[in-house]
Amino acid sequence: MIPEGRVYGQEPADGTADAGGQSGRAALAALAFAATAVAIYGLFASGFGRVQPPDPAGEPAAAGQGPPAPAPPARTPSPKPAEPPAPTLAVIADGFYLTYLPPGLKRTGGGTFGAGEGGWARYAPAGSGQSGRYIVARVDRGPVAADWPRYRSHAGVLDARATVVRGRPAVVGRDPRGGRTIAWLERRGTGVRVRAGESLRKELLAVAASVKARVGD
Repeated sequence: MIPEGRVYGQEPADGTADAGGQSGRAALAALAFAATAVAIYGLFASGFGRVQPPDPAGEPAAAGQGPPAPAPPARTPSPKPAEPPAPTLAVIADGFYLTYLPPGLKRTGGGTFGAGEGGWARYAPAGSGQSGRYIVARVDRGPVAADWPRYRSHAGVLDARATVVRGRPAVVGRDPRGGRTIAWLERRGTGVRVRAGESLRKELLAVAASVKARVGD
């Protein structure tokens, strides 16, 4: 009996599947699935796609990186600057005055020598018995101050040595009445002397340099 013919790949006429072909395809699919699973596991096991923390031993520290900076110290308020002392204006006589006096001195005496002859002033601590703390300034006018040699002789400074007051020749030394004296010719016809007690001898030159005359005098 001649078997009934059928086209390759076509199911038998009775509707039953080709058991041998289906088993082969199932085996191939299982094999492919197993291979894929093995590949995926290998990727994850190797660390692929995983974020790696930096290796502190292998990477150099960032520039400037170090311990945190200390907190800035608390700002303290600046001390209030001391107010400058009030300017001194101590009148001597005949238009002359002082712009500097040692602290604590007040005018305690003074007067004139006569019309056109000058005058004097004494400065000391008010109500104090400190006899060595004083300044006496005087202005001499007239023939006694006609020129520098005559006034220098008239001043009578003992142990005199030459110096300069505001660019003018002067002498400084001991005063016959005590203390130290400096004398100079302010201009022809006008001489000036300043005497300081022993406790103020170091202030003598500063006081002398502060002597001023009114404008136009």
